[in-house]
Amino acid sequence: MSLLAFFESKGKVYKEGGVSTDALVIVRQSGVTCVRLRLFTSSAAQAAADPYDYINNTNYTIPLAQRVKNAGLQLCLDFHYSDTWADPGHQAIPSAWTNLSYTALVQQMQSYNSNTIAAFRAAGAMPDYVQVGNEITSGMLWPYGEVGSPSNNWSQLAALMNAAIQGIQAASAGTTTPKIIVHISTGGNWSTTQWFFQNLTGQGVPFDIIGLSYYPFWDGPFSSLSNCLNNAANQFHKPISVMETAFPWNNSYWTTNFNGIFPSVTGQVQYVQQFAPIVSGVSGGYGAGAFWWGTEYQAASGVNEAGFNTASWFDSGGNVLPAAAAFGQLLNTNQLRVSPSSLNFGLVATGGTAQASFVVTNTGGSLLTGSASVAPPFAIVMGNSFSLSSGASTSVVVSFSPAAAGSYSTNVIFTSTANSSTNLVSGTGVILPVASFTASPTSGPAPLSVNFTDTSSGSATGWAWAFGDGNTSASQNPSDTYLTPGSYAVQEIVSDLGGASTSTVANLISVYSPFAWWQLGYFGTTNGSGNTAPTADYTGTGMSNTNKFLAGFNPTNPAAYLHIISVAPTNGTNIVVTYLGASGDTSWSPGVQLRTNVLDFTMGDAGGNYPASGWQDTGQTNVLGVGLSVNGGTGLGTVTNMTDFGRATNVPSRYYRVRVLLP
Repeated sequence: MSLLAFFESKGKVYKEGGVSTDALVIVRQSGVTCVRLRLFTSSAAQAAADPYDYINNTNYTIPLAQRVKNAGLQLCLDFHYSDTWADPGHQAIPSAWTNLSYTALVQQMQSYNSNTIAAFRAAGAMPDYVQVGNEITSGMLWPYGEVGSPSNNWSQLAALMNAAIQGIQAASAGTTTPKIIVHISTGGNWSTTQWFFQNLTGQGVPFDIIGLSYYPFWDGPFSSLSNCLNNAANQFHKPISVMETAFPWNNSYWTTNFNGIFPSVTGQVQYVQQFAPIVSGVSGGYGAGAFWWGTEYQAASGVNEAGFNTASWFDSGGNVLPAAAAFGQLLNTNQLRVSPSSLNFGLVATGGTAQASFVVTNTGGSLLTGSASVAPPFAIVMGNSFSLSSGASTSVVVSFSPAAAGSYSTNVIFTSTANSSTNLVSGTGVILPVASFTASPTSGPAPLSVNFTDTSSGSATGWAWAFGDGNTSASQNPSDTYLTPGSYAVQEIVSDLGGASTSTVANLISVYSPFAWWQLGYFGTTNGSGNTAPTADYTGTGMSNTNKFLAGFNPTNPAAYLHIISVAPTNGTNIVVTYLGASGDTSWSPGVQLRTNVLDFTMGDAGGNYPASGWQDTGQTNVLGVGLSVNGGTGLGTVTNMTDFGRATNVPSRYYRVRVLLP
């Protein structure tokens, strides 16, 4: 069907039951299993100038091959190794290769075949069969690969073909290599067929299928075809396919009878009925099949089709002819085909379900019905029963639902009216872990060391921690030291053969500066926000003997009586606390000399511990406290500084709580 897209571009349609349908679907439904497409080396300019004779290059053929595959058909790719038709009388070297030496031509054959197959493969149109040359009875790539009188270049022909086959094999690595077909024209001539394949096999060329052309109007009676096919099978012991055949459905071009059959719609069916048993009955079961040449042909203006528009499977109106169904039904044995042969679900969590599909195809020419069955923990989700017309396919969906950990396998049994198929299914049930963890401590001053304990369920074999500060760990029970104050989310991922589970806790770790931690520990808050300690007086309302929280250059409570400006060292044992009065209280503004017992303070540590014995206060009026002195005053007047002589350690881990006593 190499010119299908060409004829469609001419406005030709293909019909079944009077309804326009994709011709590939029509032939598949009639029982055809494989479509043959030829490939030229022609340039885009050549194809544009003469489409009928040059269009079949890769740009044209790959999209058509994709259609073939998408229609559920196999693909036979026919390399002509020429810009146009190659046959026993025409085997011209591609115009782009004419300046190559023989050695370079051999290398070109390998790279060209490899690159071409790779392109079809990449397009999802990997061929199932490949012809290395078309009707090469007299060789190919003349004069280098020409054989027969007067040339006898068998070794050179073999080298060219071996290079082509090596290229095909190289491009097929990792997938099924196409079957290699060697195709000559003499399906009705045993002596020439024998001569050719004896010489070729003597050169050690590896191939899979013998291909022959047989046209009743050129190649003699059916008896000649039968004699040739059977003798070839008996001598060479290889599958044999008739790569080209045809018979006219009217007598406008071929006017006489062939083998006693007259050109007509009925005669075309009669031809199939006599031809098909010869192919299917080849000695030793070596009859592989047959291709009808020019299946898609329809008469088109300005195109010389050499009469093959009257030997196609579609009449002048595009209606499919009875020969199509006759060909499919007689050449194909009705068979159920199931792929893949086995399905492995892999690892599935217990209590979960996975699904996968088998593709069931009717490869024959008549209706096929059947059913599928399987044992638990596998089940048929869709396709317990199926009914398939010729060439049709369906998906049988199987599920795997392991209730417990362990390996499982069994057979899916496909039974049909034609045959049965046994296909293996397997899978492994695994327990999926569930991530969880604890942390201790979850808050404190920097640097804060936190220990994490994995409490996940299941049987985890891998751990991945992210602590929120950029540090990570793969230990089951890790620890991390947080250096910078802030709030941190912690994530744990646990994994085993069944998969992975993640637990993320936002704002789990709270890290404070040492001063903020002191604030939090004593006052129940930091920076005057949150829930305060019961004895705090943040509003400055004048509660007697109340602790005032005074810190920083920007106090959070402007109504507080005092505002500490700085705490500075003076020597190894002394500190100076500089403070101001704060606004917000009309009874005492900064600089007013009306207060007594203005200050006392105690020393504390970073943990917020302030023992009662630490207070430096005698309880007497006008006394600032034992060991305290005031620079520039005796307790009256504007107090600007105070010094602790020897009772505080001048290091960052020591903090001072200031107490204001009201009259």
